[in-house]
Amino acid sequence: MEVSPAKRRRIDVEEAGDVAHFTCPITLAFPVDPVIAEDGHTYDRSAITRWISMKQSSPMTGLPMQDRLGASAQIKSWTRILVQRGVGRPDQRQAVEKCLQDEELVSKVRSQAEAGSASAMRQMGFTYQRGKYGVSQNYSTARHWFERAAYKNDVQGMALYGSYLLEGKGGPVDSLHGILFTSIAAHKVDLAAYELGWLWTLGTHGVTKDEELGRYWLRLATSGKLEYNNLAEHSRVRTEKFLLDLTASSP
Repeated sequence: MEVSPAKRRRIDVEEAGDVAHFTCPITLAFPVDPVIAEDGHTYDRSAITRWISMKQSSPMTGLPMQDRLGASAQIKSWTRILVQRGVGRPDQRQAVEKCLQDEELVSKVRSQAEAGSASAMRQMGFTYQRGKYGVSQNYSTARHWFERAAYKNDVQGMALYGSYLLEGKGGPVDSLHGILFTSIAAHKVDLAAYELGWLWTLGTHGVTKDEELGRYWLRLATSGKLEYNNLAEHSRVRTEKFLLDLTASSP
């Protein structure tokens, strides 16, 4: 980010005062998400939130304090400019530098997604699903990106969107479209085969129970032979145990 000479002068360390003025009193580093607490001091949001949850007091005054926090956009802007200029010790800059790198990465992927890249749309969905790269976890936004990937004929996007629709994750349950997208993706993606297998096994979403068909899809989901095999370990273990128990109980 290009900083104008006027702004450089405005936030010059000599004019702004000691670098400590911009650091969190708890972490002693530049705050990633600076907030002003009831005691009038600026902290990193995650640090002061943890502190108050344990001590219910101000780190600076020792007086009782609640977690009423106000965002400090001005301090956030100043600290980022200071970090970009290399002000302060490396350990003080590290968290903000990582945040800036994450924001740049998300911005790049978002641009690719908006330009029509299905894989970037899916990656944006994962970012919001997991709450990664400085993005808050948001299943509704994740569902939106998976939907866009699905309608771009991205088979992994179809599997993920279908799963969200069947589970009602990030929005209402949509059995019809959930089964449709899951069925299309099930021949290539283990997540979709897994969802379809349990759907037939349990007879959910208005589907007539068919245990034999369910076992077929569950075996396929855990076979490791599909084109995309990223099923969560706990789901794989659960399914393999279920199939093993069925085999053991068969006459």
